[in-house]
Amino acid sequence: MGASLKSLEVSRRHLENAQAVLVINGTLDGPSPDEFRAMIEAPEAVDQFGTAFGSQPGLICKHVLAKENVIGGCYLFESVDDVEAYLNSDFWRGCEKETKWKNVRGEVFEVV
Repeated sequence: MGASLKSLEVSRRHLENAQAVLVINGTLDGPSPDEFRAMIEAPEAVDQFGTAFGSQPGLICKHVLAKENVIGGCYLFESVDDVEAYLNSDFWRGCEKETKWKNVRGEVFEVV
């Protein structure tokens, strides 16, 4: 939960402005679920991770998701256009490449 709160703090945006949700998940491909959780919950990772995601245009907050060997994120954005820009960014391409996962899939939802 630390990285989620840090991303919200860094973005300086408000949850009530969320107009789009991006849900992405995939299967771990390397670290065990316990190793992944320890890595993402380390204090230095919380700060780096939260700051990096909170700095993305239009991103309000990112929540890290984990269930057994499935990992992912639930992202709140100010607009669907912001989601599209994020998914086409060098930042996202780097995340996708560096994350030890496979079978990655995502869905975009509008908040109604």
